[in-house]
Amino acid sequence: MANYMGWLNERKACFDEAAGMRKCLLNGAVSSMLAWLHWIANHLHAASANQTGNRMIWNIPSWTVGLICFLLIAFYWMLEYAVMLRRRLTPKLVVTFSEQGGIVETPEKSEKDEWRAVYIRGKVVAKSHVEIMDCRAYLVNVQKRTRSGNFVDTQFVDPLELIWSVTGLNTANIPAEMGMYFNIVKIDERDKKLCLPTAWPLTLRTLFDDSRDFILETLVVAEGITAKMVIEIHLGEKWNELVVKRNEPDEIPTKKQTRPAHLGACNSV
Repeated sequence: MANYMGWLNERKACFDEAAGMRKCLLNGAVSSMLAWLHWIANHLHAASANQTGNRMIWNIPSWTVGLICFLLIAFYWMLEYAVMLRRRLTPKLVVTFSEQGGIVETPEKSEKDEWRAVYIRGKVVAKSHVEIMDCRAYLVNVQKRTRSGNFVDTQFVDPLELIWSVTGLNTANIPAEMGMYFNIVKIDERDKKLCLPTAWPLTLRTLFDDSRDFILETLVVAEGITAKMVIEIHLGEKWNELVVKRNEPDEIPTKKQTRPAHLGACNSV
C-alpha cells in the first residue's frame, strides 16, 4: 500500500508541476467557452436537436466536443512540460576567454630552481541544468603572422589534447552552471617564448618561432556536443607582456595560404 501511495504521489506531483494553477484557470476558461458554444448551438441550431433532447455541435454531441478539447489541452500541457525537461537535461556548453582568469601568472619550480610563467587559458561553462561528463579540450590549429602581415598555416596538423588547469587531467566533469579552465599555451621567463603545456611531438619545437603574433583554435568535446574558440595572441617586448583577444567568426583569417615549403608534409614524431 505504501509503495502504491508513493507511486500515486509521485505522479500527482508531476501532474501538478505540468499543469499548475494557471493551466487549471485556462481549463475553466475553455469550459466557459464550450458553455457559450453550447448556448449558441441551442439558439442557432435548434433544428439539429435529436429526439432525446441532446444538443449537437457540428453533428457531434457537446460532451464529446468538451472531452476532445480537454484531452487536447492536457496533451499540450504534457508536451510543454516535456520540452522544458528536455531543455534542462540536454547538455550545453560554451567556451569563453577573458583576461581575468584567462591570463594567469604563476610560479613554477624544479628541485633546484624557481621561475615565473604565464598561462593562457580558456574557460568551459556548462550552460545546462545537468553536469557535463567527460569533457575534453583540444588545440586543433595554429597560425602565425609572417613578415608580410598575413597569417599562414604552420606545421601543426594533428590535434593535441589539452589539460585542465586545476586537476591536470585530460577529462573533466563540469557541474551545472559552473565553469572550468583548461591550459592552451604558456610562456616563462627562462625561454621567453610560447610553448604548449602538454605532451607534444618534437616536430613542433619550432612552432612558435619567427613570429610574435599567433592564432590558436581550440575545440571542446563532451557527450556528443562541441564548442569552438579562436584566440589571437600578440607577444610584447617583455616576456610577460601579452595581448590576447578572442576572435569572432568574421574575424578569423581564411586558410587560403599554402603551407611553407620548407616544412614539408611529414609530421612524424
